[in-house]
Amino acid sequence: MMLREKKAEMFASVADWKRSSMTKGAYAQSVGISKSKFEYWVRKVRETGLSSDDFPKFVEIRQQSRARPLPEVETRSENMPLPQMVLSFPGGLCLKIYG
Repeated sequence: MMLREKKAEMFASVADWKRSSMTKGAYAQSVGISKSKFEYWVRKVRETGLSSDDFPKFVEIRQQSRARPLPEVETRSENMPLPQMVLSFPGGLCLKIYG
């Protein structure tokens, strides 16, 4: 598991524990880790000052039944196929996948 994935797991586990009414020891046992390791995670999360909400989340992408034309900035030739998937990001970046 990569470091970023481990960190995301750590933050998610601590957030999950905070929502539960379990003690640290009971929660650690329920997810199959040692109490001392979980206490370390809680301490590390507290030291960062970040919450699990500060980490990117997975977003479900649903395939549309048919591609529909989207407004485009660049001109598109008539024989160019429509994208099969378009991912639009908050910063304005748009990724078009043809296939």
